[in-house]
Amino acid sequence: MSVDPENGADARDETNYIDKLPAEVLCMIFDLLDLDTIKNASRTSQRWYNIIFTSQYAARFVLNFDVTSKVLAAYPICVEYLGRSSKLHKVYKLQRKVKAQEAIKDVMDMITHSKWCVRNLTYRVDRYSSDDFPALWKTIHPKITANLVSLDLSLTTFLTQRVLPVLAAALPLMQQLGTLNLRHVAREPFVQDGLIILRSSSVENVTFASILNIGIEMPLLRTFTGESNVLFQSGSCTAESQMQPVAFDNLKHLYIVKVKQRWGPTKPNHNVSIPLQVSMILQMKNLETIKWEEVLIDEVFRAICETCLKLKHLWIEKLEISNVRVLDPLSKLVDLHDLKIEEIDTKDQSPLALDFSNQTKLQQVVLPHMNIDSLVLRKSMNTLGFTVSSKTHETMAQILRDYRMQVTELTLNFINFDAHEPTEMMKVLSIMHNLEVLRLRRGCFCELSFFLIPAPMDRLREMHFEDCCLYRATFSGYQDKFPNLEVLTRENKDSDDEDAENYDDESSSNDESENEVEESDSEEEYGY
Repeated sequence: MSVDPENGADARDETNYIDKLPAEVLCMIFDLLDLDTIKNASRTSQRWYNIIFTSQYAARFVLNFDVTSKVLAAYPICVEYLGRSSKLHKVYKLQRKVKAQEAIKDVMDMITHSKWCVRNLTYRVDRYSSDDFPALWKTIHPKITANLVSLDLSLTTFLTQRVLPVLAAALPLMQQLGTLNLRHVAREPFVQDGLIILRSSSVENVTFASILNIGIEMPLLRTFTGESNVLFQSGSCTAESQMQPVAFDNLKHLYIVKVKQRWGPTKPNHNVSIPLQVSMILQMKNLETIKWEEVLIDEVFRAICETCLKLKHLWIEKLEISNVRVLDPLSKLVDLHDLKIEEIDTKDQSPLALDFSNQTKLQQVVLPHMNIDSLVLRKSMNTLGFTVSSKTHETMAQILRDYRMQVTELTLNFINFDAHEPTEMMKVLSIMHNLEVLRLRRGCFCELSFFLIPAPMDRLREMHFEDCCLYRATFSGYQDKFPNLEVLTRENKDSDDEDAENYDDESSSNDESENEVEESDSEEEYGY
């Protein structure tokens, strides 16, 4: 507000101070708005439009190309169940094809005339967009792909041979791409012609939810998620490219997963020799995380222990070893924070002595069913897991007695108890004075089970039962044994039946609405 010197009247200051705000401040304000409000804000001025859609701020959004959803939304699902020879099915099939062509044309027009700087793209290539894929890709690349920082590509079986070579040729030109996700939906067996190598000098994170015969050359790669064959086949590309096998000096996190399939018991087999697997592991000296869901053989396991000395997290679903001495190199992983081995397959039944005294940072150990004769742990270790059988429960009980004061979280997996209760283990629980979280798997507990615990466990806050045999009165009087128990859950994974109950001396219902709210991802989708 200012004063006019001639007539003394107040004169309004017409300055638009919002327009004077720096772009960085406006972006902080935009972060507080939802997607619909952001779209409205982009129409306010050309400057706001440019900040939202043509600057680095566009990384907040994901452009989703999913023609199938658009087509199927216009027609009833029951059409899929009509006979292919029926007249109605043929009519709907023709109409869906026309609808798909219209949707793709809209996408191509939008890309052609838009000035958006798309940073994240999700693209589903399937039967509804297969015929127009070359034209649509020509529209997308390089106008859209040149600015991408993440690409999420899904494709179906019969399009594999067409799309993969196109992707392989385009990847080296996507200089800003940092994340690549490739999903392959295989509804029937297929045969792929030859190995395809995906090369990029910028990608740092890849996920391959596929069984495709592919390899990678990505020197900046930090995180890999997928089947081991994809990783190991990368070393076999030398004959094709006449290049040295690609190094993985920057790889920090390795997640080897089992890709599900939708047909029969078999899937394409891409054989990789054991020496090649070992040679590839020897290049991964900076790994910090390994999660291995496939079967891990002892030669590769030894290579991991000998090479990956910076490893902090090691989780193995199944380890096949010739003898128990294969586990000795575990002591070399001195930076380990947590170790989890679900199952060990070996014919060697020799007693096993495990010494983790060198692992000063170790906080969690979960061990499979083995004949463990002795176990040495650091005092810093507070999370422990065992697989207990009728033959080993006395030894396991003694180990728990030895470390009863330091363990705060315990997992017990029971096998081969022949429906008898693990009485010895129940008795030893009461002397674990600092135990706060207890997980019991595949155990049998009758109505008197918890009365075997002679003294109350005052510090126990959570108790979880997974795939356990529980009688109706199992929990009768549990408050006396666990006076401060807050969470009690029962889960049956085998039958997909899950029951969970929360117990609180106060009223837990007031907190339910807050606990059910989950924070959404930072990226938002707008689709076409």
